[in-house]
Amino acid sequence: MFKKIIFLTSRFSKYDYRRYGLKFFKAKGLDCEVIDISTLINPNKTIFKNKEKHKDIKILKPKTKNEFSKILNFYNSKDVCCFVSIHYNYKNYFFFKELKKKNIIWGNFNFNRYPLNISNYIDKIRLNLQYSFHIIDKIYRYFFLLFLKLRVLENIIPSYQIVNNIKHHKNKKIYKIQSPAFAYDDFLDFENLNKTSKEKNYIVYIDEDVPNHIDPLVHGYNTNLCEKKTFYKELNNFFDFIEKKYNLKIIIASYPRANYKSNPFNKRKIIKNKTISLVKYSKLVLIHNSTAVNYVTLYKKKAIFIKSSNYLLHYRLSIESLAKEFGKEAIDISNKFYKISDDNINQQKYSNYFKNYIKSYSNNKDLKSYETFYRHLPKVFCKIVN
Repeated sequence: MFKKIIFLTSRFSKYDYRRYGLKFFKAKGLDCEVIDISTLINPNKTIFKNKEKHKDIKILKPKTKNEFSKILNFYNSKDVCCFVSIHYNYKNYFFFKELKKKNIIWGNFNFNRYPLNISNYIDKIRLNLQYSFHIIDKIYRYFFLLFLKLRVLENIIPSYQIVNNIKHHKNKKIYKIQSPAFAYDDFLDFENLNKTSKEKNYIVYIDEDVPNHIDPLVHGYNTNLCEKKTFYKELNNFFDFIEKKYNLKIIIASYPRANYKSNPFNKRKIIKNKTISLVKYSKLVLIHNSTAVNYVTLYKKKAIFIKSSNYLLHYRLSIESLAKEFGKEAIDISNKFYKISDDNINQQKYSNYFKNYIKSYSNNKDLKSYETFYRHLPKVFCKIVN
């Protein structure tokens, strides 16, 4: 029977501690350990290095692949379950190969993300030409996957996956655990403590700290999502327009990892770690491409999606795709003649988004994602070990 859960990750924060339910697992008598491989994946990127410390959690940080292998040697594959939060690709192949070599049961979250629908062929060509390394990367991945298929014994797949919509996951070899998205966990926690639903007179902007966001580095872009001075100039001009149009003040729901030593939003109020509350009680939400759009869906809030021709092309296209999921067009704030034709709610679109990306099933009990995972662990072990 399982006794220990290992979390294999490249980034571990207080938010990860909470969303993965480590406190819950420890209360159930399970030993929890974190293997932080950020140094191995990005040895030259200090931005990825974790400084998080938890008194009740052992965090291991191997500096070499050999150290990683030695750590796995200490585990008994018959009572350990590994949860992996890194993507399986040719760059990370070694870690998955080692898990298989040690016969350690492992799995991951595979929640649906809205598709990046690029219907314009010109944009497709521009995207590939602007980031030529994508073409090289796709070729490399193709031959890597072909290599794995030819070497059937090394075709590595997870033992289990936590999914929010089983219909979209066809691989019968993988044990599937149907669970709501993390945002639904936050929603349940918040609603248990905050029953009132009366709106307040403000508009909330979902900050992503766009000029300093690490996503470009993660995905290999050698640039920022937008140049800092341009980003804040366009955004604040748009905020002035919105505040005048709706006669409401805008509050900034700060990005969790942002560190604002000075206020770039022209003295507008910045609030940290209160995003779900700010969305729930707002009159209107301004958003780019944040996963906080799940809160917009759960509370059925009016939303305006913001893009700019000065944003990184891939980022701009992703904002446009997200807006389409809600039946909207993103507003281009690089054009001062803002065209806000509709900030209303398309009930059917919101309902579809909820079913496709947040919670695709109904049951009598609202369990957190990690509680659902815990309930299925015995079945995972029985199915795989036996």
